Amino acid sequence: MRILLEKPYLIRNPLTGKHVIQIPHENDDECVIDPCPFCEGNEKLTPLEITARRNNGGSNQPGWRVRAVPDKKPIFRMGEQKRFSLGTYDIIPATGADEIIIESPRHGDTWANMPAEKIWEILSVFGERISDLKKDGNIRQVLVYKNYGSGARVKITHPHSVVIGSPVISPVMQEKLYHLKKHFNSKNRCLLCDILGEEERGGERIIMENQNYILLAPPWSRVPYEMFIAPKNHEPFFEKSPFDLEFAAMLKNAITMLNAVVTGEEDGVSYTMTIYTAPNLSEDFHWHIEIIPRIKKYSSFEIATAFHVNPLPSEEAAEVLRKKK
Repeated sequence: MRILLEKPYLIRNPLTGKHVIQIPHENDDECVIDPCPFCEGNEKLTPLEITARRNNGGSNQPGWRVRAVPDKKPIFRMGEQKRFSLGTYDIIPATGADEIIIESPRHGDTWANMPAEKIWEILSVFGERISDLKKDGNIRQVLVYKNYGSGARVKITHPHSVVIGSPVISPVMQEKLYHLKKHFNSKNRCLLCDILGEEERGGERIIMENQNYILLAPPWSRVPYEMFIAPKNHEPFFEKSPFDLEFAAMLKNAITMLNAVVTGEEDGVSYTMTIYTAPNLSEDFHWHIEIIPRIKKYSSFEIATAFHVNPLPSEEAAEVLRKKK
């Protein structure tokens, strides 16, 4: 039995219960795109903008500071969602949203050289888009991620992030929700609140903290210099969190410190940053951000088992990063 669908779809692996996204006829071309469609003045090279922060000008014109546009090659697409099965296999149309947040009109900007006020504005657009997409009944999870650098296989080097609205909750989020809920049901406390409290008491793995937020090298780090950022108070929803300039400055410093300790790339360290915010009605969740440097190639053992092998203890990583503040 062949599965012949023209549009992207998710198919559930009956052996693991996890979904795989199939995108028929998609050509994964890694060439650099020129001219850059995200530079100011090239607005006609992108789909019509969803929202923007502007100094002047009208929609889809120069004068913007941050833009949100649909992805030209989306994984998840707006449309009707009709789930069905083909024998053993459960099929879900890839209905949802796939948006690009163009972070700056300037091609060479990075989070390391942007002022904290600029990063704060980008974060506010993330929050706006998360809130809006959660209103769609077809969307179960909204995820924000940012890939940067040659090691992260970025096709367009202009500063940008991605907002994804998915019709199913990802395996990573399912695992996080399961363990958070299990801990809460057992102890009537948030697991992440307990973890952050323990890290504050020890202090060895804390890289930076202020009154409201904490940046640490988590003891479960999968790669050297992995970072974890979360609010100290229990806050399930990133989009509802009153993050401030201090938080934006912490994110900027995190990238700056990574650049200081990880050398060898002309454009700075490659990394993936992911914002995990609660799905609707998940009050026992605690939003957080993971920054994973792309400096380690995975071994066959790691690919086959999903066990990560990290040669640098978190305490040592935190000590090195603290010296770069």
